[in-house]
Amino acid sequence: CLYGPMGGGEASDLEALYAALERDVALLMPGTDAHAVITAFRARIPEVRRLLETDISAAYEGDPAVTSSNHLKLIMGGFELMHELVEMVPNKQFEACYLDHNARYHQISKNRFRISRLKGYAAAKTGDKALAEETWADMWRYSDPAQHYLYDPHRILPPEVPQPLTESVATTTNDCALWSLDAIYLQEVIPQ
Repeated sequence: CLYGPMGGGEASDLEALYAALERDVALLMPGTDAHAVITAFRARIPEVRRLLETDISAAYEGDPAVTSSNHLKLIMGGFELMHELVEMVPNKQFEACYLDHNARYHQISKNRFRISRLKGYAAAKTGDKALAEETWADMWRYSDPAQHYLYDPHRILPPEVPQPLTESVATTTNDCALWSLDAIYLQEVIPQ
């Protein structure tokens, strides 16, 4: 918004945010019924959320390993969005809550995906060296089944495949992509 920070993180802050958005629309779009635009925007939020959750479910439908899609909200753009939001809306209470969430993500979420970027972000923002070391230790931990990065290679031979290869059935391309993104990000913010 063009009007600066919103306040202390209370429910009334949401109304203040909508009022600020309405002022922004009126300022940036003269002659537009700003109240109608923001009212329509507010009315669409539950439907947009439902559609996003449906898309996430559809993308993973049939994957027996998926027990929850909550992790996707933070790894499919949510991390970057929250990152920017913390920077753009200076609210110490919100930032503290978000950093605590990131530092304790696996205790809170109980899902199988390790998203070390969250803990790394918290370690970098707070300067917590112990949290940074814990983050890197998590990155290198392959044997914990809760981490879902169980590396158990098996040799596969023809005729099942054209050429002999080694495969780890429990390791998915999603696991590899997440690990790679985490490794790149952590080297930027808490280099080892």
